[in-house]
Amino acid sequence: MRFFTNEKILAEIFQKSVEEAYGSVPYLSASSQHNRGCFEIRTKRKEIFEDLVRYGKFGTHDWTPPSEIFDDKEAAGEWIKAFFDGEAHVNLKHCRIQVKSVNNKGISLVRDLLIRHFNVHAKLYGSYLQLNENYAPYYQLEIIWKEDLAKYINEIGFYSREKQLKASELPGWRS
Repeated sequence: MRFFTNEKILAEIFQKSVEEAYGSVPYLSASSQHNRGCFEIRTKRKEIFEDLVRYGKFGTHDWTPPSEIFDDKEAAGEWIKAFFDGEAHVNLKHCRIQVKSVNNKGISLVRDLLIRHFNVHAKLYGSYLQLNENYAPYYQLEIIWKEDLAKYINEIGFYSREKQLKASELPGWRS
């Protein structure tokens, strides 16, 4: 099993969570296969992989949030926070938080979780063609309204200090 992220704090949280849940510390390293500044967490323990796949699908085109979090606000908040830490962009120029994905079903389920547990409304746009025609079309989820940005930042937020600070510059945010 391999997990990649550009956020070191997210890599460390994932590593610690795997250790607490399975009693095994996965290997954490700066990835040489992906972009500079990317971290890779990996383990070869089959039982960890077999347990994790019970919670949902993985892969760029097939991932879904774990079904267990649809009835658990706290778990949903933690999952969304980790997901947005790895995938979201805080766009100060256009005053929004954006997430791109080639997985329409997965990103639609994230939008559903935001509404269901936090009453955060997000617009889903797409599909858009990629510049490289060999890549799949993508969808974009955007939190754009002041009230929803404030709810997201205050109730969910980011693990990444840099993203949290940047998000606090968006209009409507109140701590």
